[in-house]
Amino acid sequence: MITPRWVDTACQPIAIRDVLYYLVGCLDHEETVADTLEIGGPDVITYRRIMEIYAEEANLRKRLIIPVPVLTPRLSSYWIHLVTPVHASIARPLAQGLATPVLCKDTRILAIIPRELTNCREAIRYALDRIRQQQIETHWTDAGITVAPSGSITVMHPMQAVPC
Repeated sequence: MITPRWVDTACQPIAIRDVLYYLVGCLDHEETVADTLEIGGPDVITYRRIMEIYAEEANLRKRLIIPVPVLTPRLSSYWIHLVTPVHASIARPLAQGLATPVLCKDTRILAIIPRELTNCREAIRYALDRIRQQQIETHWTDAGITVAPSGSITVMHPMQAVPC
């Protein structure tokens, strides 16, 4: 698998259930008002490792991951646009951000709203179980018609996007 070089950038992924817990928890803690608090999961890993964990949990065969310097955020955004319902204009800044390590430096949230956080493997396993049991309300393959930020309409199919 050919990937952009940011595949080896460190990050601290957080489970959606933990994000929601913190958001709701902030409503009960006055000290969070008008403050910026960093949240992240318990693992500090690379995007490469996230893909490897996903492949293991989804029972996919192991793939060789080869980072190359020529996959720019612009090229990456076109690929994201092609295989997901995310428009390239939205994917580009997301891809640009992946080159920057995303790690919590401020851990005050842990004292304000204590929680045993879900690790990356558990979060992926939980999400895959929900998909397998069809307990999800939406999925990227059923995204239907989306309006791109420019106002143009893009018809989304499971494996392709066709501008209209």
